Amino acid sequence: MHRETSVTHRSREREDLQELLTALETAVEALAGGPAPLTPVPWLPVARIARGVERHLWDPSRTELGQAIARLRHAAPGEMADVARAVLAVARRALERPATRPARLLIVEDDGVVATGIARTFEHHGWEATIVEEAASALAILRSEPVTAVLLDLVLPDADGRNVLLNVRDDPRLATLPVYVASARMDDRVEQECLALGAQAVFRKPLELAQVVHRVDIEPPRPIAVTRPMVLSRAELREEFEATAGLQRCVGLAVPRAAAGDAGSRLDILASALAEHLGERGVVAQWTGDEVALLFANLGQAAARRLVGGAESEGLAYAAGIVDVAAGAGLDRALDDAGRLLLAAQATPTERTGAQDAAAAPPRRMVVLAEDDRVTATLLLHRFQREPGLELLHFADGSEAYTAILERRPALAILDIQMPGMDGLSLLRALRESSDHAAMPIIMLTALGSERDIVRGLEMGASDYVVKPFSPAELLARARRLLGRERPT
Repeated sequence: MHRETSVTHRSREREDLQELLTALETAVEALAGGPAPLTPVPWLPVARIARGVERHLWDPSRTELGQAIARLRHAAPGEMADVARAVLAVARRALERPATRPARLLIVEDDGVVATGIARTFEHHGWEATIVEEAASALAILRSEPVTAVLLDLVLPDADGRNVLLNVRDDPRLATLPVYVASARMDDRVEQECLALGAQAVFRKPLELAQVVHRVDIEPPRPIAVTRPMVLSRAELREEFEATAGLQRCVGLAVPRAAAGDAGSRLDILASALAEHLGERGVVAQWTGDEVALLFANLGQAAARRLVGGAESEGLAYAAGIVDVAAGAGLDRALDDAGRLLLAAQATPTERTGAQDAAAAPPRRMVVLAEDDRVTATLLLHRFQREPGLELLHFADGSEAYTAILERRPALAILDIQMPGMDGLSLLRALRESSDHAAMPIIMLTALGSERDIVRGLEMGASDYVVKPFSPAELLARARRLLGRERPT
């Protein structure tokens, strides 16, 4: 029975890929000689669908199609139609090859006994299982070999497992790959963090293997999106944001309102419904474990708000926040603004979309984060974007953070100690020696947690000292205290 289930999954995926190829043919025809594309960047519909095919291929087919897409992005207007046809030809050749992709589970676990037990259980249910102990080995396999799903521990010898999750979600080719997190160090806070980073589901050790197998093997996989536009990955949304630079743009965040059923399923339904409703007028991407992001080019906030407000989502109630992208603003900054409006829309049961109101918006206080760990930075950006009145500006290099603090005079700084450019203690010393920043609140955020390290940081002028691993909610509470702000009600 279970072997039949895995075969059915692969057969269904093959059928979806053929449907995706049909959508690609239609997009190429439109670019080559049909009606003018609605998107302001003509090659985007073709590239978008071709990437959907690419992420389900494996080398050498994936490399060949990826190179063809890259040529399309840089093609001159007169060459674009011919290059688009070449993309279609590569996709056709790839899908004509026999489907040999196995149902394969990658187990990222450094406890050999636990890993072996998981592998044997899944092999009994018709899967192939591969075990690796380190994050680097897992990422090497994921980028070069076919994998159906990943079961990921958080505590690995060479990295936090969340780094693996973040790298997977940032890779367009792996955007739809189900990643399940399993850890003994699991509580509600860590579970929410993993889901925010894109985990499909979270399991607490000791594992109930029957429950894990049911979720990974019996549960139908996420369908391949074949509509235009497809539901994109985070990396693909960033690519389209850059491609539309110079145009009028607005962005948004949307979430399902509380309702019966699985949260992941509700989010999938909302993303698909919005993608189908927007068509070429906007794009939709999976952003976190509970949000979808929206991007509109050549469309203002008011028009986008009306457009999103008219979307149907199979009876699923939802809320959204939409803002215009200010000149020179990056995607993260714009989505932070949208997140604050989303909070306002969620607070009003009858409000579907929150809009900008510059006159009513409270002044925001800037917080600079100097942190080179991507997981830590992502979690804090996710947490601070929901905090009214605060704006988090992130730098991975201490020297760049120092320059930004001098120029922009933030209300608070959060500094890692071990980072490139200028380490956190040197940055702390330089700020305390500056008359303009001698009294600025500064929180040290570091893995150096000995009594000696803490005393040294406080004696050098740190206002507070937080040791990793840490709670983002606790760090935000400490920031509020230093800024003299009450917890919002």
